[in-house]
Amino acid sequence: MKSFFKKKAVKVVLIILAILIAVAVTFTIIRKNKTKEMAESFTYTRTVTLSKSSLEETVVSSGTIESQTTSTISASVNNASISKINYGVGDYVKEGDVIVELDTSNLYKQINKQSDKVNDQEESLQDRYDEAEDSYDDAEKEYKSAKSARNDAANKYSSASAAIEEYLNDYNEKTSLVDEAYKNSFEDEDVVITKTEHGYEMAPDIYEYATKVSDQTVALEKLNNAKQAYDYDNLQKAYQEAENKYEQIKSQYKQAESTYESAKDALDDGVDTDSLDELYDTVSDYQLKAKSSGQITSINAVLGSNATGTLATIQDTSKLKISLTIDEYDILKIELGQKAKIETDASDTVYEGVVSQISPTASSGGMGSSGGFEIEVQVTSEDVSKLLIGMNAEVTIIISSGDENFLVPIDAVEDKADGTSVIYVENADGEFEEVKVNKGETNGYYVEIFANELKEGMKVRASANADEAQVTSEDFTGDFDSNSFEPGGFDMGGGGFPGGGSMPSGGGSFPGGQGGPGGR
Repeated sequence: MKSFFKKKAVKVVLIILAILIAVAVTFTIIRKNKTKEMAESFTYTRTVTLSKSSLEETVVSSGTIESQTTSTISASVNNASISKINYGVGDYVKEGDVIVELDTSNLYKQINKQSDKVNDQEESLQDRYDEAEDSYDDAEKEYKSAKSARNDAANKYSSASAAIEEYLNDYNEKTSLVDEAYKNSFEDEDVVITKTEHGYEMAPDIYEYATKVSDQTVALEKLNNAKQAYDYDNLQKAYQEAENKYEQIKSQYKQAESTYESAKDALDDGVDTDSLDELYDTVSDYQLKAKSSGQITSINAVLGSNATGTLATIQDTSKLKISLTIDEYDILKIELGQKAKIETDASDTVYEGVVSQISPTASSGGMGSSGGFEIEVQVTSEDVSKLLIGMNAEVTIIISSGDENFLVPIDAVEDKADGTSVIYVENADGEFEEVKVNKGETNGYYVEIFANELKEGMKVRASANADEAQVTSEDFTGDFDSNSFEPGGFDMGGGGFPGGGSMPSGGGSFPGGQGGPGGR
């Protein structure tokens, strides 16, 4: 009996579950059909939310984000292979860091060879100096010795000369008298020699001459005896030999001295090491260093390969710029220092910039037309972590900017026949009522409006023409989600207004990327 009731209870539970599932499926089908029916028949009016913003005149262009500072690394030596790569793409480096090292084995072979040559030359100079110094020392000794011997011989000769000076003077005196008597006796044509029984009788002058000769002979004999006594002739000969030897050795000494001085000067000047110094100077060329600080954005170096071309590129990713081309009809509006706003598809952030460079000449376009003028905009925002080099960016250059006022799309203002202007503001019942406004400046897309009744947050019909402001199911092309759909629940506004280019009538967003009128 218990088994029967148990089976019956299970059966009841299964039936209940089946009923619940059927109800759920039916409810889902009905809900989906109702949602589909709603989606096929909804109507929506576009609105913008009233808020204050400045009306700006802008010029818009696009370009690619670049680094303000870019440096490359390449080898200045030939036939050198890459031996070491110290950094990779994405690494941050400082100026002076060694990025790539080249193989220096061949260089040091040249250095060693040239160094050996220099050493040999230096040893040769040293040997020459040492030899010249020894020769000079020997010659100096011989010179001093010869000079001393000459002086000794001169002293002895001088002493002997002094000792025989009396005899020499007497002899010289007697010789002088003989010469005078000779002139008086034999050079006179009147001299007479008379023959006597004993022979010829000389004239008195002749006799006197003979007497003088006799005196000379006696004086000469005394002189010779004195010379012999003092060994005068030998001392004179010894002195002359010593003098001759002294002069010879003196000449040799002077030559040795000159050779020594020349060798000393050559040693002091040293060997020409310019070639070796140049080789040592090139050692630093084998360490390729960063010329600027930044991030390595490319590496073209391969270990073991020959170092040719650009091996690495370093860019400062914290200081960025954008190169733009401005049409010739806008270039006269651009000035250095003008502020700019920068946007990318990769981020919702609006970055600040400034015009930093303007080309004075246009680039050439096709068919002889101008290709526009190149300018640069520097990014001045501090945090640029979401701006990557190579990204496309849209740049809005602020030409002029007014005060903040209420702005609406031009199509949202209706100009009446009586000259008044109105906008249509949504009231609490969801109806749109006319509000008179005065119009101010316009940039072609938005217009300033003024009225005491205007307040922040008012919903203004995006187009004064009610039909143009309506969106129906036929205009809706997106995926429909019944959970998010509520009548009047779409946001037709928002986003940053591009300060130039084309803007859909009655829609879009505010100039300068400050946010446009929102909507429901």
